[in-house]
Amino acid sequence: MENYRGVIRNSYIWGRSVHNTRVERMWRDTTVAFSNKWKGFFYDLERSHSLNPLLNRHIWLLHFLFLGKIDGDCQKWANHWNNHKLSLRGRSASPLQIWMESQLLHGARGL
Repeated sequence: MENYRGVIRNSYIWGRSVHNTRVERMWRDTTVAFSNKWKGFFYDLERSHSLNPLLNRHIWLLHFLFLGKIDGDCQKWANHWNNHKLSLRGRSASPLQIWMESQLLHGARGL
């Protein structure tokens, strides 16, 4: 982008954003609680069991064997995240409760 538009334009933000702390926290929690487990598992398969991520048949086999389990873990994590309590000014509510309240107050948008 800098080569095309130039370096003076500030086309994107460098470093951490201080304005999306909730989103950054969600990504951190997702990485720690969900993604690192599978990442470590697949790296172990590469190191100890000759998994080659450049071979299409190995990737196909990973999908065949683990996609359902990964999806199940992902659904469990999403359910946990959507129902955990957030500390808000004057009250606490889950992301799901906040979303439902927004739908009731402002109408269903984007559904």
